[in-house]
Amino acid sequence: MEPRPPPEILAPAGTPAKLETAFHFGAGAAYLGLEDWSLRKFAGNFDWDQLEWALGLARDLGRRIYVALNVLAFEDDLDGITAALRRLAVLRPQGVIVGDPGVLALGRREAPGLRYHLSTQTSVTNSAAANWWFDQGVERIVVARELSMDQLRGVVRGATGEIEAFCHGAVCVAWSGRCFLSLYWADRDPRVGACAQGCRWPYRELEDRRRPGE
Repeated sequence: MEPRPPPEILAPAGTPAKLETAFHFGAGAAYLGLEDWSLRKFAGNFDWDQLEWALGLARDLGRRIYVALNVLAFEDDLDGITAALRRLAVLRPQGVIVGDPGVLALGRREAPGLRYHLSTQTSVTNSAAANWWFDQGVERIVVARELSMDQLRGVVRGATGEIEAFCHGAVCVAWSGRCFLSLYWADRDPRVGACAQGCRWPYRELEDRRRPGE
């Protein structure tokens, strides 16, 4: 049996400076968001010129860049996402992270040469679901962050493609992207990366203005 390669250490990069820092401290890859269509709404993010620079830096260092295009898209988003996919097809990052089946379908049609990873927002929790997504053209799946280690082990054993898992950072305590506390309390939509992280608020100090005393 051939030994497995070591896991890829994949770090978030909210800005060019943070990307350089991640690579300096040993990350083999980084994921980043553009100015639109990623769930990294408050991360600073990269414009197209900065993305081109980031890809050049990664090539020089022998590292990889994955671009998040993982919003749950509304109809008005589709034209802009299509244009972004076409532009990414020219720049050729090592992967594009998607979370919407429609965006994946657009990508396979408009930018078939790109490699597609499935966002944790899609909440894959079992190997049967993972293999269905692999059949749709996804090459790596970022499984749901809510899995226990035993559950993760089961997915990895049954999956026919690459599996990625969060091990540190904003590990959502609800089903990722589907918790509506943020919409209820702060009118900020987690489906487009604007989660207010209401699960982390100090609720002993919080009162619902529509329910005095609660």
